[in-house]
Amino acid sequence: MFLGGAIAGNSISTWRVLGSSLLASVFFFVASNLTVWAEWGMYPKMLSGLAACYYAALPFFRNSITSETIFSLLIFTLAYHSQMSMPVTRMRRACS
Repeated sequence: MFLGGAIAGNSISTWRVLGSSLLASVFFFVASNLTVWAEWGMYPKMLSGLAACYYAALPFFRNSITSETIFSLLIFTLAYHSQMSMPVTRMRRACS
């Protein structure tokens, strides 16, 4: 999530939130399944074993992308609206 947050930067938009959420999901999928293949004895230590590990994890990846995208948009939308409803923010908007 740190990597996705670093890409979003200070300027937050819908596309940046979606992009960083997708990037974080892909990075987690690659790193976690590589670790499972390398450390656990579930798959043979060959390229075919690595491919089988990634293939077996695809249903979880779909669910991960879906949930992280929905919750990222929800969290950033709620944060934006709560920030806009604060009196200081409303006063700054009125004065500009």
